[in-house]
Amino acid sequence: MALRRRDKLALAFSPVFLRVALGLTFLWAGAGKLFDEKRLDSNEAAILTSMGVTLPGATTAPAATPAPTPPAVPLTTPPTPKPGAAPATDAPAPAMSPPAVPIPEQPRGNQPRNRQSSPTKRDNPARQITSAEPSAKLLANSPPVPGDQLDLADMAAARKTQATNPKPAGPKATPSATKPSATAPASGPAVRKLYDLALLLKKSSTPPASGGMALWPGWASGGSWPVTFAWAAALGEFVCGAALLVGLFTRISALGIVSIMLGAMWLTELGPAIQTGKTFLYLVPSREAGELFSVAVWQRWFWQLSLICSGIALAMLGPGPLSLDHGVFGSGEGGPPPKPAPKPEA
Repeated sequence: MALRRRDKLALAFSPVFLRVALGLTFLWAGAGKLFDEKRLDSNEAAILTSMGVTLPGATTAPAATPAPTPPAVPLTTPPTPKPGAAPATDAPAPAMSPPAVPIPEQPRGNQPRNRQSSPTKRDNPARQITSAEPSAKLLANSPPVPGDQLDLADMAAARKTQATNPKPAGPKATPSATKPSATAPASGPAVRKLYDLALLLKKSSTPPASGGMALWPGWASGGSWPVTFAWAAALGEFVCGAALLVGLFTRISALGIVSIMLGAMWLTELGPAIQTGKTFLYLVPSREAGELFSVAVWQRWFWQLSLICSGIALAMLGPGPLSLDHGVFGSGEGGPPPKPAPKPEA
């Protein structure tokens, strides 16, 4: 049966769309692991060093040299005072307080007529203040006490002095001074991001405290094996992504990225869900209440599933006519083009 024109176009361009989507995705992911860097903390740096990774800037610390001993200071004997001489003292002489100056009482003629005189004003002695403190400041700052009431003239003068010479306000606290400091980022050596995968493999080889299974076999986590697998995954993503983008060895590259994504889904989604016993049909991680339709919770799982399904579909469809495989190997990828079947004789 002959194919229609639109069916031929669909078969020709469907692999191209899959190749572009998968090729760009894995080319970007592999380049990020190979060329981008991250800072390590002290714990991560120690784990990578135990795997045989030489970290940049890691040098052997020089031996500490003892601090030089300061020279001994000879003890000196204080001089003996001469007989008859006054003893020398270093203590300062006590400061002499200024004499007290009495404040004279105002005459009765200057007082207002409607003011009632305090009954205890005549019996109290004059207030004593020192010459080192101004009288106006004392009157302004000292609270009135029973038996020693200030008259109206003195109170008015005190208020006027306080209004003309206000007390300077102290420095205000800026918001930045009271703002809590943010957590300092990791200040260790900068390494490629592919070493995150090596640390994840090392961590996944240890079973949880509850005695469950480990997500990564123990034989593949000893020595430098986690680093080897991390380099293989990063190079596989980068090389397979570039090959899919141009359509070279399409079926092999598609199967390569499917295997990488199956490992990533096991380490990040399926494996932890099986460890905790929170799975649905042993394949789908179960979520908490209210997270069934949460995009942020399901985003990574659906993205990984979409990449796996796209890789399987591309491996079954083939590269298509718009690819290097079709130009190099013909219609059959990886081999010579098939020979046409002979026509039956009449």
